[in-house]
Amino acid sequence: MGGNVAEWVSDYFQAYPGNQASIPEFGTEFRVVRGDSFRGTLDGARTTRRFSFAPQFTAAEKAERSWLIGFRCVVPGDDPKLQEFLQSANRSE
Repeated sequence: MGGNVAEWVSDYFQAYPGNQASIPEFGTEFRVVRGDSFRGTLDGARTTRRFSFAPQFTAAEKAERSWLIGFRCVVPGDDPKLQEFLQSANRSE
């Protein structure tokens, strides 16, 4: 994932437990974005990097850089439909 696009996640940008920092973006207005894009720095191309971003892009962001943030679709490993699919795939081999 590191270095392709930054990843938009569903979490709100809030302090980690025990963190006493006071950052204006903490709360339920901004979402977490992790990592960085291929246009970023080497230091930013890590999944532990996180920053805040408003849930709506401005017109300028849409025109200039909204494509630098992507997302992943994930399914829990214990999802019944996934397990059924994997079991049927193993039987066909």
